[in-house]
Amino acid sequence: MLPIDIFKIINSDEYNNLNNYLMSFENFLNIELKKISDNQEKLIKGEQENLENNNYSNEIELFNERHYYYGTIFTSNFRITLLSLIISSLENILKDICYQYKIIKYSPFDINDLKGNSDIEKAKLYLTKVSNKNIGKIPKWSEINDYKFIRNKFTHQNGRVSSKSSDVAQLRAISAKYNGIKLFESNDEIRIWISDKIFCKNALNDSYSFINHLIDALKDDQ
Repeated sequence: MLPIDIFKIINSDEYNNLNNYLMSFENFLNIELKKISDNQEKLIKGEQENLENNNYSNEIELFNERHYYYGTIFTSNFRITLLSLIISSLENILKDICYQYKIIKYSPFDINDLKGNSDIEKAKLYLTKVSNKNIGKIPKWSEINDYKFIRNKFTHQNGRVSSKSSDVAQLRAISAKYNGIKLFESNDEIRIWISDKIFCKNALNDSYSFINHLIDALKDDQ
């Protein structure tokens, strides 16, 4: 039987891996964007010399296109992917904790015997049933659900929600609550954009914090 504290080590390793991934890729994007801006500035400074050069406007257009891809498309895709990785990592740790807690508590059933709309929700139900703790009251639980909600909107709806959807109120509340996420509305549709790395950074920090609070709560129950 593994001590429940082992999951703090696993949680820390997962956090460090994802945090290093976040910082490394964001730094890479910033370096590339600076290169593009610096080279574009050099080209613009030499504009007078290039007035007769038909390639000048083409080169400016190429710079603008590269800046758009690195600053918008690549950045957005990376942050969406990272958010999905954070939620997946959280789900895996929660399931492992549930399996271990089944052994600790000699539970006759496990997480797979429960119904729920996600592994995170099933883990909450399972651990609440077999412990004396209300998992929904553990710090950062509310935030975890918000991040999961946004992840699902990207995974299942490509980050696009109808303005008439019943999810709009929750989406607006999340957008107002967190830094680094914006909503764009047009043609009866809302598009979600993770506009800053701070949103992913906070999702990672809150997930890490939630697991540690959860482990502390479960230790008190042993």
